[in-house]
Amino acid sequence: MSLPVLAAHAGLNLAGLGCWVGFVASGWRAAGWLALCFMVPAIGLGVSAVSIWTPYPVRRPQAEATSPASGPPGRAGTSYRAAAIPDHVLARTLDDDAAASGLVDDLLARNISTGAVARPLLIDPRALVPFLHGVLAISTFMLATLAAISAG
Repeated sequence: MSLPVLAAHAGLNLAGLGCWVGFVASGWRAAGWLALCFMVPAIGLGVSAVSIWTPYPVRRPQAEATSPASGPPGRAGTSYRAAAIPDHVLARTLDDDAAASGLVDDLLARNISTGAVARPLLIDPRALVPFLHGVLAISTFMLATLAAISAG
């Protein structure tokens, strides 16, 4: 996401705010509708920015990122990403029904073991900022639309 996209998002919203203030101050209906016309493309730019920049809202604790149980036998202490099965090996395994069944059974046994402790998920607080911004933006747009409709 580049600076021009963010500048256009902010600029369109400020232009909409200016038109909205003019609508509220003068009662001129065209200014209210013009404010909505500025807000619509600003919403599109905001959605594109938030879809790229928002961090994934849930993350695992750092201590569990490299656990001995995360990789296949013989690769203790490596992260899950480093111990992933290569695509060609996985494709060859999935073509063989018995091997695929064994792979699924092994996966289920690892994930649903009775001795496993539930791993807590931590909410990333950085994900709340764009969420709250979006809620306030949707509320603002809805209220502005309703006010413009009621003005005629």
